[in-house]
Amino acid sequence: MSLHLCRSCGSRLRPWLGAAVLGLALLGCGRQPNPPASQPVETVEVVLTTPQDAARSMLLALRAEVRAVARRDAPAVERCRETQRSIMATAQISKQYQLRAHSLGMTDDYVLGEILDNWGSLIAYYSEGLELDRAIAPLADPASRQTGVLVPAYAADSRTVLELECACGGDGLWRVCRIGFAPKPTTIQPTSSSGTVSPP
Repeated sequence: MSLHLCRSCGSRLRPWLGAAVLGLALLGCGRQPNPPASQPVETVEVVLTTPQDAARSMLLALRAEVRAVARRDAPAVERCRETQRSIMATAQISKQYQLRAHSLGMTDDYVLGEILDNWGSLIAYYSEGLELDRAIAPLADPASRQTGVLVPAYAADSRTVLELECACGGDGLWRVCRIGFAPKPTTIQPTSSSGTVSPP
């Protein structure tokens, strides 16, 4: 997992994400006016029962933040960040980066925030084309405490497969510890069929 540790990135509104990434993320949707104050706030139901549940919950929370950033809704961004933190495998992530981060004078909280920044920018372009109903854990083993989840996604001119690494904690709940792109070519094996499904 690539960790971009930039000391100047402190804003929850991700100014560096800016028009370039968000414009691509919203391509084809058209520019929408700022919503009225009475518009209901987008909420994400967090389910952590299975790896697929955790992956879907995290992607929904990241998509909600992308939308909140686009409409410059700072309170909504903060709420999305709180939701994302509850879905992160913080213990595993902090342990992985602890030595490096502390040697650079960075706190665990700062590192976790930077990772969420990276995850958000990674999925932003595909945020409106997440095929969450096709999320699968092809190598899931009931005895395993860690597994990958594949989620197809598309944008205006491309398709991809996101890969979320999920870990099961001591509470028996699954959380996300890494997000990236699956190596190409990637085939998705349906859980109810012996065939394969490949993103076009």
